[in-house]
Amino acid sequence: MQHKLYLLISKDLTEIAKISFNTKEDEKILVSSKQYFVVAIMYPIFEILNKLEDLNYSIYLIKYYPIYKKLRKKITRKNYITYHLEYYLISQIALFDRVLHFCNIIYELGLDDRYVTYDIIRSNSKMNNDCKVILKKFYDYLEKSKIRQLQNKVKHKEKLRDKKIEKASFFEMASIISNTTKDLEVKKDLEEATTMSYKIYLAIKEKEMIKEVEILEKFVSDIFDVVYPIIEKKYKNY
Repeated sequence: MQHKLYLLISKDLTEIAKISFNTKEDEKILVSSKQYFVVAIMYPIFEILNKLEDLNYSIYLIKYYPIYKKLRKKITRKNYITYHLEYYLISQIALFDRVLHFCNIIYELGLDDRYVTYDIIRSNSKMNNDCKVILKKFYDYLEKSKIRQLQNKVKHKEKLRDKKIEKASFFEMASIISNTTKDLEVKKDLEEATTMSYKIYLAIKEKEMIKEVEILEKFVSDIFDVVYPIIEKKYKNY
């Protein structure tokens, strides 16, 4: 995701990279106060963008079950897909949390990391009202779509269960069992049924995930839009 916020500091980032490259390992990197400010806001911005990338990676990786037989023996396609879906769920909440930490820095709330929570951030008088509105929409989306509820269950209680994947899993289990049979035609039919079932499931799931990530990117973009004047003003004051 590109944003004018990133473009504002890109030149300075390039200069800082050059300084870092030309500084010996045991030497202190010397930067200007303006460059120090850029570094301070760079990290939370990049953490947010990296988490958005993780979500897109999940969409990509979920489709590519390993072709190597040794790997397939260690993890079924169902478990492979479930693994990526679980990480995808957790990453959505992680994205929201990183946005909260970003707000803590930009609005200079001074909160210890332990107290950077949605309720505390929104109730802080230093927070911009427009930013509060976006955070509430973001939070409500995660609640109403049950993303937070599901990721809590995955993190603290049990493996993610998806009824839509059970049919494909049934064919996969039957296909694995068929490896012990000498009926090659049955084995081939089950393998084809497994491949087709997962293909249908993933085609639908991919569309759902793409839409979800677009929504999340919009929340992030809206937050960046709100804080941009604040960062731009501070940046130009150096």
